[in-house]
Amino acid sequence: MNTDGNVLLTGATGTIGSAILEVLSECGRYRVDCIIRHRADIAYVEANGATPIVGDMTDPAIRQRVPLNREYDYIIHAAQEHYSTHTDEQIDRADSAAIAVLQAIASKRTKMMVYTSGVWIFGDSKTAPITENTSRRPFLAACRREKLMRDLERQDRYPWLHICPPSIVYGTRGPLARIVDELKQGPINIIDDEEVLWSVIERIDLAKAYLAVLKYGTRGDFYVVAEDSPVSQVAFYEKIARLIPGCEINRRPLEYFRLSKKAWQLETLYGSQVVDSTNLKDRTGWRAETVFESWIQTNIRAMVGTNTARVRQ
Repeated sequence: MNTDGNVLLTGATGTIGSAILEVLSECGRYRVDCIIRHRADIAYVEANGATPIVGDMTDPAIRQRVPLNREYDYIIHAAQEHYSTHTDEQIDRADSAAIAVLQAIASKRTKMMVYTSGVWIFGDSKTAPITENTSRRPFLAACRREKLMRDLERQDRYPWLHICPPSIVYGTRGPLARIVDELKQGPINIIDDEEVLWSVIERIDLAKAYLAVLKYGTRGDFYVVAEDSPVSQVAFYEKIARLIPGCEINRRPLEYFRLSKKAWQLETLYGSQVVDSTNLKDRTGWRAETVFESWIQTNIRAMVGTNTARVRQ
């Protein structure tokens, strides 16, 4: 098999990891192994031309399940627990353990190890665009992750590269699907502040950024990834809601949410984060091919039909 190298991928069944697997499979230039937790996911991984390694990525014993004599040119760590279901301490502990395991699996052949974080490490950027050089003032929930990143940046033994997705990674699976379900069940409450801006990226476009950095990235690189145009959080919800039959949303002030949200949730709810991906585009030639506004017009309608939502001011 003539390939551009062997890839080890974590998170292959998640929103981002599954997109990376699909893009690697379509590319056809890499031999891919995937660490997965559940045997039920074996069929999905094999259908995408990859080899499943069943086990917990935080367990050092997973090294013994790597195919015999397999060494990896690239290791992509795309597995991340979600803040809605795990504490930041649990996430940090699992992430630190996974990194230790992946570093133990790496060899002299390993050219690149890609770490995935999220834009919360930059905190509230207001209207200033976030770039790789923006000072990191993480939200409360992302403090431990940002510290872990600094630890990775200080060491030079392993060839880590960093990719930072924006506020929303959307697609027919993942967080947007959950948001659509919530809107269908409605009514729901959203912030009443159109100056809170989110950058977005479609999951396959994000996955293609990973493919680009495998080819053009170098040790220590840091890339933020997003479409060119951000969307206000208000517009994000309202544009989707208008495509969902019978959907109703209510715009509420910050004081309304103080009664039911934790401190870190309020931070992220009202955090404005606009991402500038110029560096990634200049270094790798990557471009986002999807536009959020046209994507939702096609895909949300296909999921739930068409109607006009009732938006209360």
